[in-house]
Amino acid sequence: GTARACWMLKGGFAKYSSIFESRMGKVKILKASAGSGKTYRLAYEYIKGVVRDPSLYRETLAVTFTNKATEQMKRRIVESLHALAAAPETAPAEGDNVTYLDELIRETGLSRSRIVRNAAQARTMILHDYSRFAVSTIDKFFQRVARAFFRELGLDFDYTVEIDRDWVLEAAVDRLLERTAVDPDLRQAVDRLVDERAEQGKGWDVRPDIVRIGAELFREGYVANPNGAERIREVYRSIVQDIGVRFEAVRRAAVEATETIGAAGLEPADFFQGNRGFVGHLLRQAGSDKPLPYGSYFQQATESAEAWVGKKSSVRDRILALESVLMPLLREVREGIDTLITDGNSCELVGDKLERSLLLTQLEREAKAVSAEQNRVMIHETAALIHRLVEGNDAPFIYEKVGNAYSRYMIDEFQDTSDKQWMNFVPLLDNALAANDGERVMLIGDVKQSIYRWRGGDWRILGYEADEHFAGALAEAEPMDTNWRSERNVVEFNNGLMRRVVERATDELANFLEPAPPALRPLAEILRRSYEGFEQRAAPGKMARQAEGYVEVVPADRDRIGGLIVDRVADMLDRGYALRDIAVLVRNNYEAPVVADLLLEAGHAIVSQEALLLGGSPVVGFVMAVFALSATPGDSVARAQYNAFLGRAYGAELADEERDFLAGLLRSALTESFERILARYRLGERQDAVSYLQALYQVVISYSKQTISDVPLLLEWWRENGAKKTIYLPSEQDAITIMTVHKAKGLEFPCVLIPFCDWDLLPKSTGAGTTLWVEAQGDDAGRFVELGPVPVGYKQLMANSHFAADYYRESVYAHVDNLNLLYVALTRAERELYVMYDPAARGTTRVSKLIDAVLPSFEALRCEARPLPEGAGEERYYAFGTKSEAPQRGGGAIGNEGEERSIVLECFPAHEAGQRVRVRWSSDRYFGQDREAVSPRRYGVLMHRLFELTASPEGVDEAL
Repeated sequence: GTARACWMLKGGFAKYSSIFESRMGKVKILKASAGSGKTYRLAYEYIKGVVRDPSLYRETLAVTFTNKATEQMKRRIVESLHALAAAPETAPAEGDNVTYLDELIRETGLSRSRIVRNAAQARTMILHDYSRFAVSTIDKFFQRVARAFFRELGLDFDYTVEIDRDWVLEAAVDRLLERTAVDPDLRQAVDRLVDERAEQGKGWDVRPDIVRIGAELFREGYVANPNGAERIREVYRSIVQDIGVRFEAVRRAAVEATETIGAAGLEPADFFQGNRGFVGHLLRQAGSDKPLPYGSYFQQATESAEAWVGKKSSVRDRILALESVLMPLLREVREGIDTLITDGNSCELVGDKLERSLLLTQLEREAKAVSAEQNRVMIHETAALIHRLVEGNDAPFIYEKVGNAYSRYMIDEFQDTSDKQWMNFVPLLDNALAANDGERVMLIGDVKQSIYRWRGGDWRILGYEADEHFAGALAEAEPMDTNWRSERNVVEFNNGLMRRVVERATDELANFLEPAPPALRPLAEILRRSYEGFEQRAAPGKMARQAEGYVEVVPADRDRIGGLIVDRVADMLDRGYALRDIAVLVRNNYEAPVVADLLLEAGHAIVSQEALLLGGSPVVGFVMAVFALSATPGDSVARAQYNAFLGRAYGAELADEERDFLAGLLRSALTESFERILARYRLGERQDAVSYLQALYQVVISYSKQTISDVPLLLEWWRENGAKKTIYLPSEQDAITIMTVHKAKGLEFPCVLIPFCDWDLLPKSTGAGTTLWVEAQGDDAGRFVELGPVPVGYKQLMANSHFAADYYRESVYAHVDNLNLLYVALTRAERELYVMYDPAARGTTRVSKLIDAVLPSFEALRCEARPLPEGAGEERYYAFGTKSEAPQRGGGAIGNEGEERSIVLECFPAHEAGQRVRVRWSSDRYFGQDREAVSPRRYGVLMHRLFELTASPEGVDEAL
């Protein structure tokens, strides 16, 4: 009890220590731009600690956000320690280039020999105690905590972490649809979805729509409504009824006003502006079924009767005589519309997704039931589970139980941290600062590269919340303003373009926020603050080469951009670049196949996870056709596909041997059946099919992990989901890389093309659109407050609703996201950068509009032209720098860790499972090797067993 109390006191001190002016520990927050060596710096800080104290690796937790980053970090640390340990203890006469050595001598104050000895000791300790070498993804770390507290979290000991949400959603949807037979409200919600699909000319199957609705459950922004579905529906109905009563009063006042005008023998033309003035609005409102926004003429008419009629009108006196009767009616209409517009818009927004939100509530319950039955925990739930645990307990006790007492923390890519992840880490970091001296916390990231808000990342934590939380404990961080990745001209172009784009976007945001509540108008400055002091300088070695680096900006019609891509690629190849030196970055997965088709048609090899669908491969189609024939021998489509792949007539009958083989697949496990198919048809020998077969094998293995998995179920799952899977081809191939900007983050390429640099700055409002979880607040929101958190679709209607603050805030954050996307895309290039966009693209809030507007003010850019083929005019473009030949090293897509060494399979070997593993079953004792005949040994064993089970002659039949 005393020990527990001490832990509580220490945790309490840590929790509230931010109120003190100083702390024992220090926090270093590095805000580093693209290409500035974040990975290098993080590894250096780790090594600096273990060189001072080799045992510190046990107390250090380094957190990254991807498995690849984790492996890169581990490799860099171990390789650097190895290089330090192998360095001579006395400096050689000619000097050396051991990574980090000079910096370590300067910053730690340790001698060269001491650093070499400590590095060797740290290397040995890490390799001999590798499980405590804590470089981990953030998800893996939280999984360790959850495993340690499975009982407290209400989990079974052997629960499985589920990453693939599709099968959980589909099972939940099936259960939901079954419940429609006994739940009238649920059936009504589903019926409305069916009606919507019918109106849109779609099929009656609502399962895909419900699955899309259910995807909201797995987003960080999803907020469970504490009110039940019936309560939400009841509040909404009362809001609708109240609005209807109030609107009817407004409509009656409008009707009465028009009747008053008619009874006086007057026509709309007798009044100022006629049908376009206030009388016209009255007539339209009297015949409408919803409140109509009014203009300035109507507003003036409610303030003074002088605005009703001109001074020279012949009926002026008759019109002014109506003031005592007409003016109260006009004001009643105006005041009614003022309140109804906001309430009506809010009601419409909620109503659009009401049935979906009620379905979502039901679907959440079913998804949890499915997960519980399968003993699985969805990976996105882990952070919430840990938060529930951390919130009411003391941090040291919790994290001690995990098995490691960490006193030093390093978090990479901090701009991608979500709110829940941050809240889970705060008690841990506070405790480390309270209990230890020195720099115990290091956070590193780049607000400008925050492009994962849709996945929960919150750049505001790195932007200012961490600074505020650790105020008084911040160590001075040296600026990281040198770009070690890109050539001088690329760096200077990005500096100039982004500075101008951010300034213009900030001004446009200020105008956009004019109608917003005053408290929201400062949001316009978020962009400028995020990019404050972002300019970089080229690395010293690169600045010495005055003509290095080339940038080209090409405004062109969208239908001509394809030809521009092929032309620029051909030019780069002519100058000595290899295909793998070139990357094409796109905004979304829909653009990748377009680029892939163009480059494949031009004869270039490509690598693209987005453009290469697993289902599009002939060899994959053949394997699935074999599975289909094994399950349904009469499937004529599968037989045609099977025969076509083997070069036979579509309708050719299968031989008896083939039928026996296909039937035998149903008696084997899925993975074993897959290997039998590969071996029989020698598919693994096809070099062009290796990547596809490897990807399909992974799909089969993942699917086989389900509780029930057989060929028919695999085929059903494949039709709905599997064929949409994409493959990843190894980057060592000499091929052009095509990828989205999101996946390119952290990578670099000698030459980069951005062919469709014209994405929208605002959230998507058409089609599926963007869903926001909002909650009405304030006295003027009335009963909307009682609804609790509800989903609404992002659209301009929100600007005049009780959710206006959410509308303007989301619009600003979307600007930040999309300009960050531009920054990430521009900073991937080492030597050459090509930006293409359609200046005539529809919409005023597009990245291309900003670029097009600022280019003329970019003094360093020179505008050039080249003739188009076949006399089609000329192509005008902006150039910065000079093209040059490829470097002698031959190029190569070199990441932060240099050229990766991998083994690329040229075949995909397969073996019969029985040849690899020989299992001796206990039943062999009874059945022996001779399965056809009854051997004397087998007969004797069976007779002994029979009499062992038989107590009397009457029991022989039962025993048999």
